[in-house]
Amino acid sequence: MIKLSISLRLSGFTVVTALLDIGRGQWWEYRRPLNSYYKYLDNILELRVNLMIFVDQKTVDYIHQRRKQFRLEHLTRVIPMRLTELPLHQYIGLIEQIIDYEQNGNGWNPAWDQSMKVHPEAKSAAYDVLVNSKSFFLYNASIENPFMTEKFVWLDAGYGHGNRAIFPPDFYWNPFLPQDKISLIKVTPEFDEITRYTINDLYRKDWAVVSGGFLGGDRSAINRFHRFYQRLVLDLISQRLIDDDQTALVLLIQQQPTLFNVVHGDWFDAFRLFAA
Repeated sequence: MIKLSISLRLSGFTVVTALLDIGRGQWWEYRRPLNSYYKYLDNILELRVNLMIFVDQKTVDYIHQRRKQFRLEHLTRVIPMRLTELPLHQYIGLIEQIIDYEQNGNGWNPAWDQSMKVHPEAKSAAYDVLVNSKSFFLYNASIENPFMTEKFVWLDAGYGHGNRAIFPPDFYWNPFLPQDKISLIKVTPEFDEITRYTINDLYRKDWAVVSGGFLGGDRSAINRFHRFYQRLVLDLISQRLIDDDQTALVLLIQQQPTLFNVVHGDWFDAFRLFAA
């Protein structure tokens, strides 16, 4: 009976993540070699959940081997993917122009935080394409849906930064996710209203309001989320602005408040806050 109950729980949702090598191992600031990500990713690979993961071809075998070692290969779908296959990649030239103007032209606003000049979102077009593709990965997973689940959870590949203590002790997880909503975590104090932020409060400012490391919802909500999110990012690009997903998420919550279930917590609180 125990095995049966676990099986039923596993069928309820799918975890989605991605690990594409954008060359962070060669960066000077915010350097993160691929092997570091493998160490972080191992905790997610140990989760006893249905898992869909988008990776470079060179990472495919590693994922299969680790999930097999955890005896979870039957709950695993690995999708080889290149950065160039992401829909936002067609705009990478425009994104590079925006970054170049800010970094090397006269585009850096004195009101922006100088420390942000070395942050990935202000320096790497590939990074911006990747972090703003989470809605695409979720939507793609919900369409393919190999495990026939209604709900999907996005977790960053480096979620927890290798800290096993934030994961469930037995690595079983059965999150509760409200219907027709995208659930996420707000990391500023509860009294801090999301509605108060403008693009000027967020863009190139060293301040985070929400975490994009966890996103969860059902297929209907994900469909809407993906459409709205991609439209918002393209609108920002047309204004010669490009930032990470945290900024885009705040703006989208303001535009579509009924689509979101915003829960106050810390960066890596998903397993604590979203438990059945």
